[in-house]
Amino acid sequence: MGWPFGRRKAAFLYINRCIESGLNFHQEGSVNPTQLTNWISRVGPTIRIGEYACYNSEHDIIFMPSKFDPLMYKNHTYATVLLHELGHWTGHESRLCRPYFDSGKRSFLEKGNSELIRLYAEEEIVAELTAAQLALEFGIYWSAANSAEYLRQYLNKTDKPLKHFFQDAHRAVNYLKQWKY
Repeated sequence: MGWPFGRRKAAFLYINRCIESGLNFHQEGSVNPTQLTNWISRVGPTIRIGEYACYNSEHDIIFMPSKFDPLMYKNHTYATVLLHELGHWTGHESRLCRPYFDSGKRSFLEKGNSELIRLYAEEEIVAELTAAQLALEFGIYWSAANSAEYLRQYLNKTDKPLKHFFQDAHRAVNYLKQWKY
């Protein structure tokens, strides 16, 4: 498949089309788990086993359940969730400093504050789009139907359209690509 507008822009257009139409994608020649694991090791996030998948910005740690968790038994599901959490990791104030992780901005926002809820929703959207882009580049199966539902849940909490978040996801992917696959 050719990428007429440049690989990254075309990939985001393709992801958007998949989300809108409910298509799934899987690139041929997907990387094996060892390649993905080695790349993530070079990127260098701290990853710990936790009860559920999440990124803790206060301690700058990604928590992932055990790979043997029955809810995440499929390797591609585990991989896309890990890529999602890695998307959050890029937003930390020591990296790309996206608004949700800017401690100066968060310090005046109380829990339940509508501004904090909006920022959280926007961060979730960026992380999901980052994971989709990385899954496409790594050749990991990605479910547009699951992703579309997830994105819809958070798009309802912001007044910005989906296309607005592709730029931040693009920055996150570029940040991560400094460590060659």
